[in-house]
Amino acid sequence: MSYRIHPSGQGLVETTATVEDTVFVDRFATVRGNATVSGQARIQHRAVVSGNAKLSGNACITGFADVVDDAEVSGSAFVYGNTRIIENRFV
Repeated sequence: MSYRIHPSGQGLVETTATVEDTVFVDRFATVRGNATVSGQARIQHRAVVSGNAKLSGNACITGFADVVDDAEVSGSAFVYGNTRIIENRFV
């Protein structure tokens, strides 16, 4: 796996993922796989977006939250704590 540092927040983004420059990726957060993150979305603390997941709009994931597989989080959604969203289900 190869990663790059995201310009806004200094978080890790795998080279296979798509993350717009308008997104904030905190320095301990990670975007992996074929994930797509757009808009004003925020990935904070140790949160992870991976697989084919999509995060968009003003959505924010924080803490140890994961958005994985084919899950989609958008609008003004706020996912936090140890929450894991897989294919649009809370686990």
